[in-house]
Amino acid sequence: RTGSRRSRRTPGRPTPPRSHPGVRRPSVCSTAVYDPEIDKEWRVAERLFWEELNRGDEAVSLNRTITEADVVNFCGVSGDFNWFHIDEVRASESVFGKRVAHGMLVTSVATGLQVEKMEPKIATAAFVGLKEWAFRAPVFFNDTIRVKRTIGEKSEHKNPAQGWCIYEIEVLNQEDKVVQKGQWNMLIQRKPA
Repeated sequence: RTGSRRSRRTPGRPTPPRSHPGVRRPSVCSTAVYDPEIDKEWRVAERLFWEELNRGDEAVSLNRTITEADVVNFCGVSGDFNWFHIDEVRASESVFGKRVAHGMLVTSVATGLQVEKMEPKIATAAFVGLKEWAFRAPVFFNDTIRVKRTIGEKSEHKNPAQGWCIYEIEVLNQEDKVVQKGQWNMLIQRKPA
């Protein structure tokens, strides 16, 4: 026949459903209603506000092992493929004697440990920066680190809903050796009026 189209469907295979503009398939959880205000209140309710932080208060995170996969993934994300992270033979001849994790990888993992693996949690508005941050010792593959946070100086912020706080941070390895140390400048939520 002239002008007819032949079906390219494979015999025995179901025809895929057609989508129509403006029609959405329901998801598995389509009956759940998300209320961002309830979620916000629930998340903040379990965290300390600026007024509740006292200078000298300490907390220690859970442990986290730095793996070869972490280092390889960080190479890809950062573009830092320096030989002392990836070349076992050359690294064995280096000052470290073996491959080491990126310093910034360890810092990044430390931020995650402080946020999600430490109690009490704090109602953070923003992580504003690092101050006097130092890499004190190498972190090798399969080293296990944890973060010790000490509340430092606090000061007012121009926004009355927030306040400044300095965290004195130490990243320790499995031998209790400080591998990174410094201060984090944090903006913390204040108690709602």
